[in-house]
Amino acid sequence: GTAFQNNLQGTIQGGNEYTNFLLSAGMINESTVFPGDYKNQKLSSRAVINHSSINQKFKASANISYVVDKNNFPGVDLNYYAVSLAPNAPSLYQEDGKLNWENNTFENPMANLEQRYLSKYDNLTLNLTLSQELWKDLVLSSRFGVNKGWMDESRIQPHTMINPAYGYGPEASSIGLSETKRESWIIEPQLNYKKELHSDLVFDALIGLTFQENIQNFLEQNARGFTSNSLLYDIKSASRLSVLASSAAEYRYSAAFARMNLGWKRKLFMNLTGRRDGSSRFGPGKQFANFGAIGAAYIFSDEKVIRDNLSFLSFGKLRASYGLTGSDNIGDYKFMDTYGSSAVSY
Repeated sequence: GTAFQNNLQGTIQGGNEYTNFLLSAGMINESTVFPGDYKNQKLSSRAVINHSSINQKFKASANISYVVDKNNFPGVDLNYYAVSLAPNAPSLYQEDGKLNWENNTFENPMANLEQRYLSKYDNLTLNLTLSQELWKDLVLSSRFGVNKGWMDESRIQPHTMINPAYGYGPEASSIGLSETKRESWIIEPQLNYKKELHSDLVFDALIGLTFQENIQNFLEQNARGFTSNSLLYDIKSASRLSVLASSAAEYRYSAAFARMNLGWKRKLFMNLTGRRDGSSRFGPGKQFANFGAIGAAYIFSDEKVIRDNLSFLSFGKLRASYGLTGSDNIGDYKFMDTYGSSAVSY
């Protein structure tokens, strides 16, 4: 068949020198080449607002977006069957439009379209940034972020997709369900001081905090044993219900950090950083650690002797640093002991 895509986008923006906004929305609708009413629909919206006071000492920025994605594309790719089907294979459909099983001796690849797949994904994101100049050269700022995501999936497999020769009834029909929920938030306050001590020396200092939390839950179930295919969408009508997988994870992170920079004539720089990080991904007594670094840089291409004798060199910089760093990208709860069994033969 022929696949189509409809894409509709709209944006409105305006404001003045102190406040401006942007509102946008969009819709994408896609179909497939496979027979049937299959669609992937995506709706999105976004709002951005920026504001500053008349004296420019207070600034605020907000960014909100919401996305909904609904997809019922076939859960199997028929291209493999299209290229591997025997040239003398019987017709895939009977004259009345029903699947052709050729006296129950032919495995009809179009039976895969009897199953129904549906996924729905919702995602909400909110970011807010605030800053206030407390007095000259000293600025207090903070960033707030929230993200929530939900995803539901279902895969319905009626017994009509099985060759009738096997004699299965509605009790062989099944439905698979999965649900994923994710929530996260982050807060980052910072205090920044930048001072030009004199025309050749610039001092910059920053202290800040970070607080973050991520929560994720996942559940996958399977239901079988229905008395009728008309009850497939009612999981309570199944005689057998099993939980295939489930998980719940929480992640918390916090940090305090500081940084100092010195710049001399915009060509010689020195910086010193220090931080203390804490992560729930490590065991008791090992969740916090200290890190630090010192570095220096020299832009030698600005020297007169370099410019006069090496005109082909547009930029040259020497940099050296030493520090201690770390990461908590080990996965949730990996610090815990794990046990397993294995068979040993003698």
